[in-house]
Amino acid sequence: MEKLLQNRKGAAAPLVIGILVLIIAGAGFYFASRDNAGVIQEMQDQKMDQGVVMTEENGAAMQEKMAGEAVKVFKLTAMNYQFSEKEMRVKKGDKVRIELDGAQGFHDWMVDEFNARTTRVSAGQSAAVEFVADKAGTFEYYCGVGNHRQLGMVGSLIVEDSEGSGGEAMMPKEAVSYSGEVLAGNVAPLLDFNQADYDKALASDNLVVLYFYANWCPICRVEVASALYPAFNDLETDQVVGLRVNYNDSDTDDSERQLAREFGVAYQHTKVFLKDGERILKSPESWSKGRYLNEINQALSN
Repeated sequence: MEKLLQNRKGAAAPLVIGILVLIIAGAGFYFASRDNAGVIQEMQDQKMDQGVVMTEENGAAMQEKMAGEAVKVFKLTAMNYQFSEKEMRVKKGDKVRIELDGAQGFHDWMVDEFNARTTRVSAGQSAAVEFVADKAGTFEYYCGVGNHRQLGMVGSLIVEDSEGSGGEAMMPKEAVSYSGEVLAGNVAPLLDFNQADYDKALASDNLVVLYFYANWCPICRVEVASALYPAFNDLETDQVVGLRVNYNDSDTDDSERQLAREFGVAYQHTKVFLKDGERILKSPESWSKGRYLNEINQALSN
């Protein structure tokens, strides 16, 4: 009996060893397969990045990756009472990311036309916002805290028509010969005043809109940002040319002083309309965007 048990134990030992070998081999094959799959996936990813593989699934991944790379990032610092950047330029259709760092006070960053706004930050804090610049024109960004906007905490977001969007930028033919900065307007330009542009506008058949602006005037800053610029951005006629004329401020030159005397302008934010070289309207009141559009359309129809 004792010999029988020994013989059975001796026969079982090779069987146990064989099972262990199979388990170890199976585990090795499993992990090798996982490693191979990872290598294969890495190769496929590399091919996809090189444009070799373009299935529906990885094509969508490629588009998402490219979209992420197209974000235009602007880093701004908020101080009392100004942003570190006074102007930012992008193309229509660009995805824009604003990264705001607080240095002094309590501020935010916002632009109404794109419904974009950061949270408010104090010194040492940061906030960010992303949006798509889906319309062309010049738009004022500002701090929405208290009266910071009126104190001059503003800047310009200039969205240019994208190249290859189906022809030249949507500007009137006359605008290509103007030398002044285009402040707003996709079809009808609103220009920063200079004498040469004013003379060309008078010589044309266009309605000429003059806005007498003072850089120290909070009413002027609010009106141009919330009413004048948006109105020109919405105009769909090329029969209008606007000029922002400096009035009794640090940027006013002799030709602008002469223009104010010619039309008897006694207050900043005065509007003067000229048609066929003759003055047809003069108003020192503050206007809304709707008032601008109504007055311009009425002047064109007369």
